[in-house]
Amino acid sequence: MSNLRCQNLCKSFYIDKEEIEVLKNISLNINSKDLIAISGESGAGKSTLLHLLASLDKQTSGEIYFNDENIQSFSSSKISAL
Repeated sequence: MSNLRCQNLCKSFYIDKEEIEVLKNISLNINSKDLIAISGESGAGKSTLLHLLASLDKQTSGEIYFNDENIQSFSSSKISAL
């Protein structure tokens, strides 16, 4: 069981009616004792990914789970308690 898991995570932004796809089909599993690093060039979507995983922003599509519960079902207070 992964503590934090995302499946087919996508995030797009719209600038002047043009869709900019920042993240496309990201899937990962992170366990509680895992140490991870997220690296990439400037503008590659690192901060966007972290914002999505922390529920600071909403994904365009895909799902994020914490302890096998979809975080979209979490209340604001439950997210804050994490």
